[in-house]
Amino acid sequence: MINRLFSFVRKFWREVQWRSPVWAQRSIVALLSVAREYIILLFRPYLTIYQLKGHGKGGPLTVNFAVNGADTDLKLYLADILFVEKPVEAKVGNIPFWRLKRLTDTSSSDLTFIGASKQLVRRLPARNSIILPRIVKQTLDVQGRWEDVLQRFPKTIRKNELRLVRKYGYEYEVSNQDEDFEIFFHEMYLPSMRTRHGNQAALTPFANAYRRFKQGILFLVKREGTYVAGGLCYAKREPGVVHFLLTGVIQGDQKLLREGAQSAVYYAVTHWSNKHGYKVVDFQGTVPYLEKGILQHKRKWGAAASIQSRKRIWLKIHRNTPAVGQFLQDNPCIFINERGDLQGLFFKNSSGNISPEMRAKWDQLCDMPGLEGYAVYSIKKSPPLLQCEHVFGAEYSSSSLGEGQRQ
Repeated sequence: MINRLFSFVRKFWREVQWRSPVWAQRSIVALLSVAREYIILLFRPYLTIYQLKGHGKGGPLTVNFAVNGADTDLKLYLADILFVEKPVEAKVGNIPFWRLKRLTDTSSSDLTFIGASKQLVRRLPARNSIILPRIVKQTLDVQGRWEDVLQRFPKTIRKNELRLVRKYGYEYEVSNQDEDFEIFFHEMYLPSMRTRHGNQAALTPFANAYRRFKQGILFLVKREGTYVAGGLCYAKREPGVVHFLLTGVIQGDQKLLREGAQSAVYYAVTHWSNKHGYKVVDFQGTVPYLEKGILQHKRKWGAAASIQSRKRIWLKIHRNTPAVGQFLQDNPCIFINERGDLQGLFFKNSSGNISPEMRAKWDQLCDMPGLEGYAVYSIKKSPPLLQCEHVFGAEYSSSSLGEGQRQ
């Protein structure tokens, strides 16, 4: 009964957020969001703890994962990037939020992840921990003359993606026909999501997508007269903002992706938004890991990063095992520094110098408006003490990661 009630409230809350005018979102809804989080804690004053055991790329790995409420997507995502095969999962139990120190000080795991609200994460130990945004929002400024917008696109987009759009003669149109939506949803969106994310795919239900379609804009991209890609947008939530919700290419065709079909959708949405007087295209949120393809694809279009929600991921490293070191090096992330800014974060397992090639790669990954440069940390002890070695792109001083982090 309680779970059904929370499910109903969650769906109702999403609709309130989407339908509220912008002034209400920035004032009343923002305050209600905080109140809602405290109410959830009142009815669910505990976190559910899971332990995942398996093999990472560097060897055996044990991870504790705790979440307040239902966030199975985060658990599935973390399991996929932490382990080379599906781990053995055990539900350890529940722990009240006022006794979280027991979990954060545990030595029963190599890593501990806690997914919770900003208010709850503030109660967790800051020293030697990392706080990540649950979701990184990416938005693109499309104001001004279209010729000026084109010039604001990064050089790589103008040289590569837009060249493909011209080479293959992509065209776009806007449709409000139900049959076109059926083609988009079943033959473009679903196959693309399953091809890209596999079992991790968090699929939007048909009914939800159809409701947005009836209130929004469906873009269809043609090549030689045949539909090859599409995108669904919504433009009634905030004045001047187009929300880019869903996209896909026909049957998830990888050849079409390489030939710029999805880039043609991004071009169509930005071009239409500019011509119709909109200010911003909201590309929605992605996970805070820098090498993930969708985040980098949006970065290449010049999208700026910001924090989308009040949810956070708290991470603590208990042991510097080979698997932990490999995971950290393979998965550079975006974290919230002590000033509350977003910053790139890279790890090294040694104190050696950074090669020019590696530095150039890191510079490119973090070349994103909204990121205040990046920090490089080394794990030098076991239990590890995370020490800052280099910082690029912003003034920053800290001797130990997490000192003072309360954002």
